[in-house]
Amino acid sequence: MNTYMILIYIISITIATILYLILYYMLPLGASVNFTDPEGRTPLIVAAAVGNAHAVRTLIQHGADITHKDCTGKSAFQHTEKLIKYQKACCKKMRIPFILKNNVQMCMQLLR
Repeated sequence: MNTYMILIYIISITIATILYLILYYMLPLGASVNFTDPEGRTPLIVAAAVGNAHAVRTLIQHGADITHKDCTGKSAFQHTEKLIKYQKACCKKMRIPFILKNNVQMCMQLLR
């Protein structure tokens, strides 16, 4: 495994941990599901950007705004589309077949 893949793995674990804290500790305490970071990203946008369908579903059930756009003008749906394009490009570069993960497909369906 190269350094780049290790870095991506660490980032994905960090994002998953933050989403877990939001979903299981902060929401029950009444935290807003639509709070934003300095870049205008909501937890829904972050969950969609990494293809976490469970988090996307839970946030929508708690009233997350699926139409919110971050500072770049992208919605959660558009971030999921960007993830798919990135995955396709990586597969092409590595010369392996692209298989759309069920988790990412579920995100697309939930955000439509």
